[in-house]
Amino acid sequence: MKLEWLCEEKLTAVSLGCAGLMLADGGLISGGVIAGAGLLGMWNKARRADGVNSEKLLAEVRKQVRADFERWAAGESLSEADLRAADKAMAEHLHECVPPVDDLAKTTFHSEDFPAFAALLVVDRLAQHNPIFSIDHPARSPVARDFALLVVKGALTKAKEQAPFMQRLTQEVVLLLPQHLVRLEGKVDGIAQGQAEQMALLNQIVASLQPTATAQGVNAEKLIALASQIVAKVDDVDEAERALAAAIEELLKLREEARRGTNFGDEVDEAIRRIFAKVEANDFAGAQKQGDEEYRRLSEQAEQLQAARESVVETNLSVARMAYDADRMAHWALERRRLVECVEQLTVELVREEQDAWDQGAQRSGVMLDMFVAIVLARHSIAKATSPVEQIMCQNDLAISLTTQGERVGGEVGLVMFGEAVAAFRTALEDCSCAELSLQWAMTQNNLGNTLGAMGRWDGGGAGIALLSEAVAAYRLALKVYSFTDFPADWAMTLNNLGTALVWQGARLGGDEELALLCEATEAYEGALKVRTPSEMPVEWAGTMSNLGTVRLRLARWAVGDTAIELLSEAVRIFTLTQVGFPRIEMPVNWAKSCFNLGNSLLKLGERIGGAAGVERLNEAIAAYGAALEVHTLQEMPVDWGETMINLGVAEELIGDFTLGTDRQIHWRSARESYLSALEVFDSQHMPNNHDKCTQALTRVRAKLASLT
Repeated sequence: MKLEWLCEEKLTAVSLGCAGLMLADGGLISGGVIAGAGLLGMWNKARRADGVNSEKLLAEVRKQVRADFERWAAGESLSEADLRAADKAMAEHLHECVPPVDDLAKTTFHSEDFPAFAALLVVDRLAQHNPIFSIDHPARSPVARDFALLVVKGALTKAKEQAPFMQRLTQEVVLLLPQHLVRLEGKVDGIAQGQAEQMALLNQIVASLQPTATAQGVNAEKLIALASQIVAKVDDVDEAERALAAAIEELLKLREEARRGTNFGDEVDEAIRRIFAKVEANDFAGAQKQGDEEYRRLSEQAEQLQAARESVVETNLSVARMAYDADRMAHWALERRRLVECVEQLTVELVREEQDAWDQGAQRSGVMLDMFVAIVLARHSIAKATSPVEQIMCQNDLAISLTTQGERVGGEVGLVMFGEAVAAFRTALEDCSCAELSLQWAMTQNNLGNTLGAMGRWDGGGAGIALLSEAVAAYRLALKVYSFTDFPADWAMTLNNLGTALVWQGARLGGDEELALLCEATEAYEGALKVRTPSEMPVEWAGTMSNLGTVRLRLARWAVGDTAIELLSEAVRIFTLTQVGFPRIEMPVNWAKSCFNLGNSLLKLGERIGGAAGVERLNEAIAAYGAALEVHTLQEMPVDWGETMINLGVAEELIGDFTLGTDRQIHWRSARESYLSALEVFDSQHMPNNHDKCTQALTRVRAKLASLT
């Protein structure tokens, strides 16, 4: 059936006008803007706008309507006269049949889609002009109402699909905000009727961002919901537009995250989706409340996970210790520090703090493995260091730990560690100069002196003397920067170290040179004690006092009679005092060294006194050495253990000298066993002085035992 429809263009105008009230996704703006008045005028304006081809739109709508009609007509018995009557009536009245705002708003809450109900509103208004479109008028055409519903719905459906026109018309509708804003079931929060300024601002920022938002898939309902949150708190147009643009950006990001998921597991993904569901419902207060709840729940899980990870780290540390694996212990120590600090990567400073903790702990406990861990950590810090100052500090950390461990290990391994330590100090000195980084330079010179001094004490002959001379020179260079006035603590520390190097240097040179150097060492120690007082620096005071006691022991070798006994008695008093400064639990290594020195002073005093009184002092010396051996173990501190065993043997040998009968043989045999044990540590190549001393003592006591038979 061929009809030349009179109503087509007017039908299309009305249909496009109604469609312009709809969102791109097909739903009316819930609680938003619905404009009834002036729609046809806007349609005419839209037809003239750039980029909107009204002829093309009209052709598309006409094509849609005719296709719908042909499908419908194929199954109906239709009267051409009835159809022409309906067409004529529609052509006459359609321009008056754009539904009012309130009627269109009702379609928001209906279960059916927009085109069907909007078409019903149009046809009901047609019925008010001509009864043939009425649902119950007895004179109506049998097909007029169905025909009108069909063509209006088809026109609305096609019009809604025209994106350029929809975008243009939606912007025009938004301009009517102050006149046509309505509240439906409280879905637009914070904007009340009559608040003209907020309405105008809402109108302006939505109109400004509508094209971009539509292109990004943000419908008008969501845009107005976001804008409503902003205009309730912002009155500046530029700030409101920026805030809305940012809100759109966050919405898109969250929408994509909720769709795609994260890399943090299903728990996090579901939490984000639950929060986003509230956002999609425009329930921003609910979204924030949901966010608080999800964060609380995940935080509880994270705390449990953190505790579990820390527990596993501690377990791995224990396993690495059982495997005597310093590298793995260092790895897990750094991982533990990272968890505690809550950081992805540790800074150089944090690695140095961890290294210092292991270094100090190893020095207190005497556990050799812990010092190996400190050495590994120092190498980590060097690898991380980027600035010259960081390199200098990290190189010093490494060299100090190597020196401490080298003294404990002894032998070939100890010499290698000393060599590495000296190389590290030399590298640090290359990175600084006295003029530019004077404090770092002086610190490195002092530390270098400590290592050279330790090497000098190990090496015999001219090589050892040369190393001790280098140590003295390094300390004197450091004192050019460290002064009593400007750096009293560093000045006292360097003087203390200088005194120790002078004592050892004197011991190697002997004779008058030794006496002169011992006097110079005494001056250095007494100078240091001006700063290192028992009240202000108790640990440092105890260290310097111990060194001063050693000088008294050395001087007693050159004294005779009462002078020698006075010097040795003073040494005993000093070493007894230092034990107070070095608590057994907190500082076991220092405490053990103090016991060792006390034993040495009692040994010399007992030897000088002789007789029963001398034996009493020698037994006290044996007790002091026994206490030292609680810490000076063969496994952890082999060098100190060996030296303690030699002196223990000397004490036993002297008691045997001062007694008679069976007791003499018992003590000499004990001395022999001590000397034999010490030889397990001291070899002739790397520790010749101790080796020779031990060999001579063993030969001597064997001869004494042989004389008894």
